[in-house]
Amino acid sequence: MSAPSFRERIIGILTDLGELDDARQTALLAAPDQDIEFVAMEMDSLAALDLCVNLEDATNRTVEPVDLVSYPSINRLAAFLDAGGGATR
Repeated sequence: MSAPSFRERIIGILTDLGELDDARQTALLAAPDQDIEFVAMEMDSLAALDLCVNLEDATNRTVEPVDLVSYPSINRLAAFLDAGGGATR
């Protein structure tokens, strides 16, 4: 899976969790350079955990909540996963 694929998965999961509305999802998917930090979405801890669990299911990689702190935006987290971050389950 490539960084753009990881990015699309992250955006899809965030939309499914209600953290992004359809308009924001469309804008992010149309402009790969556009990024948003998780803190700007005002995600609570439960949504962060849900993102990690859903990403693990979608990518077969372990994603810890601390990874969202270390890689605090959609594009940074996608690049981390693309570079081999997150242990393979």
